Amino acid sequence: MTIFAHVLFRRLLASFAVSVLFVLPLAAKKKIASDSVLNATLQVAGPELENIPREESAGVAEQIRDKLIANLSEYTPFRGIVDSTNENHVIEQQRKSESILRDQDMTIELGKLVSAGLELSSSVRKHSGVYVMNIKLTDLTTAQVRVAATSDGRTNLSDVFLVQGCAIDELTIKLCDKLGIPLDDKQIAKLSLPKGASPRKAVPVETEAAVAVVKPAPAPAPKPAPKSQPVVTARSAPAPATKSAPATPAPVKETATDIFTKAGKAYSRGDYVNAFAYYKKAADMGEKAAYYFLAQACHYGQGTEKNLLEAINYYEKSAESGMSMAQGVLSRLYYGGDGSPVTDYKKAFFWAEKAASQKDVNGLYMLAVLYTTGKAGEREWAKAAEAFELYAAQKSTPEMGKGMAYYRIGLLYEQGGHGLTRDLNKAVGYYKKAAELGDKDAQKGIERIKKVLK
Repeated sequence: MTIFAHVLFRRLLASFAVSVLFVLPLAAKKKIASDSVLNATLQVAGPELENIPREESAGVAEQIRDKLIANLSEYTPFRGIVDSTNENHVIEQQRKSESILRDQDMTIELGKLVSAGLELSSSVRKHSGVYVMNIKLTDLTTAQVRVAATSDGRTNLSDVFLVQGCAIDELTIKLCDKLGIPLDDKQIAKLSLPKGASPRKAVPVETEAAVAVVKPAPAPAPKPAPKSQPVVTARSAPAPATKSAPATPAPVKETATDIFTKAGKAYSRGDYVNAFAYYKKAADMGEKAAYYFLAQACHYGQGTEKNLLEAINYYEKSAESGMSMAQGVLSRLYYGGDGSPVTDYKKAFFWAEKAASQKDVNGLYMLAVLYTTGKAGEREWAKAAEAFELYAAQKSTPEMGKGMAYYRIGLLYEQGGHGLTRDLNKAVGYYKKAAELGDKDAQKGIERIKKVLK
């Protein structure tokens, strides 16, 4: 059962299907993929969850897939990812999305699932309380397995996909190594356990083919020789031996992780009141991940009264722990979105920068908006154009979002100023990109500039 099922359902990242392209034979393990290889399509399938109880696994598959897609987008040079989830699922994610694009009255266009030449499948298996993840890259045209990798064991399901150095981060490093995709020191550090964290242990896990070894029963101890029994008289008869009562085992003290798990189970069955109480208790015991869920509960009134001020307080604590989702939402709230009672453009800018530094699409978008409007300081249109460009370059950004970004860049170049040199030719170029992606206003921009250049 996931303790995070409701979070990524509201993520822009989970809402869209885009395409990723790559193929690499093992013989070329240490070579970067060629241009022709990048024209193959990869679909991300799964994950399959094995031996994980239903109440523990609810919503986990979506979050694992989202994290896997995010890592592929950030650490590999491929063009996109095809999410093999069906259209109804994507629409449901879209409906629940907290995307800033929705706040801007933008319509999200569903990505098209295309015929794939490769498939990246994954599975997570629980055995003896340990979670192990496997990935497999298969050539769908030949059924040949190109890459297979297995993570070390994790004692918590959340360590598979949530924390820094999780199983997916570990497998990202292994996948890049086997495909010959170089990672720099900063990237490796970001995918590794943080300094001071307890090193994970490589826990051997039985496979389906494992043979159980039955130890032979120990030989019975030889019986002692009979001894002569003393004559016992009524006067000397010993008192019958009394058995001592078994010691009562000391109660096991629940940890913050145990309480956090209870919160997730309560949420999955719709018991939002108890979920909120458990999240609150887990947070009080030092579970930082609980802050985001408390913020969500206060933000949307689940298990407690809707209170945006309290939500902002919890988002702050979550954002300070480094969660980019919280940073992006916090930037939007401080900008005045979602009916926020607090407007602080300086803080909106601060958290937008933090989220954007992690390639969070909401953070990049908010940063571009703030540079455009100058509400947090001076208007800096060159930086705004750069932020919009980075936003459009993210694999997780939908087609309509990219079109909107290119249109905004075109507007900036058409007008010029605030540190950006006016360039009508560049403006037309960006308008054309936007038009190709379906932006309805882009063609008007092209026609407007044509009249000026006549």
